[in-house]
Amino acid sequence: MKAFAIATMILIVNCSQPVQNEFPDKIELVSVWQFLKVFSIYSDSSYFPKDPFAFKSSQQLFDYIADTLKGNYYTGYSDSFGGTIRYGSSGYANLTGKVVKLDTLTDSCCLLTITTLLNTEGNVLEQFHAAVSKIGSFSNIIIDVRHNGGGNLTITDSIIQCILPMGTKYIHAKERIYNQYTKKATTVEHDWSTSQYIQQQLPAFKNKKFAVLIDRYSASASEILALALKDGAGAVLIGEKSYGKAIGQVHLNRRNRPILKITYLHLYRIGPSPFDYHRIGVTPDEVASQLITEAAVLRIPEVNKPVYYAIKTLQPSATIDSIRFPSAINNLSAPPVLERGLYKDIDESDVDLQ
Repeated sequence: MKAFAIATMILIVNCSQPVQNEFPDKIELVSVWQFLKVFSIYSDSSYFPKDPFAFKSSQQLFDYIADTLKGNYYTGYSDSFGGTIRYGSSGYANLTGKVVKLDTLTDSCCLLTITTLLNTEGNVLEQFHAAVSKIGSFSNIIIDVRHNGGGNLTITDSIIQCILPMGTKYIHAKERIYNQYTKKATTVEHDWSTSQYIQQQLPAFKNKKFAVLIDRYSASASEILALALKDGAGAVLIGEKSYGKAIGQVHLNRRNRPILKITYLHLYRIGPSPFDYHRIGVTPDEVASQLITEAAVLRIPEVNKPVYYAIKTLQPSATIDSIRFPSAINNLSAPPVLERGLYKDIDESDVDLQ
């Protein structure tokens, strides 16, 4: 089940002519409704429409489901926003080249900046492993996912597997699963965890202390990473409340019809009583008032304050003279992507509508 849920999501640019979003025929309305019944995480709810013909158009149906977040539709036609560009590719065009960066901050503290979790030309996992090979001597690791709008769940899970010990639960998922053999869809709830059978945690991350930097643009997959480190490794969260996108979508390719995006996944913070952070965000830990006063007295620039707080929390003995603040990655100051996304691709030929 989990392997299906975290299947690799592919970024594709649709270079064809724009596709008309609304068709006058009733076949389109029924088609949309049927696929929503199969894949929508909301299809089990009491308010899910029982009759597609109660609506005059597919858009009315999408509006009724009201799956929106901060102005973006997450159930609808895939080109409802952004013209003919699928998966928000234009917004991520600058996320190539250097997307993971390692900085030495003090003799025992390093900063690992991850600007995206998308499977871009920058090859996140390759750069992540290259950086990890250099952090073995550090006892304190700060991971920076500010301005990280998320991306690929497979990449995110791979990084989490490298950091956390075997069998560590890190997120709770409610997801819609379609079984191609039984041709039935069900909604399941379960915890996602690191492997219980194969040790994937890298030696560089064993017996380390962690802090994670987040801001209001940290979303989707980067929120999962932050929560995994918080709840699975006791990491301190520093910064601003995160974006609050705890849902993921399938992109359904249909012949001669617009591609549908449908929310199939809802994530919750792990715990005895799973906490729903969708639309709410992940709240950082409170910074000690003494550190806030110190930063003001030392006139530390605003951009460096979260790094300073993280260093002093993990390594209280560090002095300002011993700290080397990092230079910024260009991507970190790039305009934030408005529509955060976790996607997987499905073809209508793989689905049997009954």
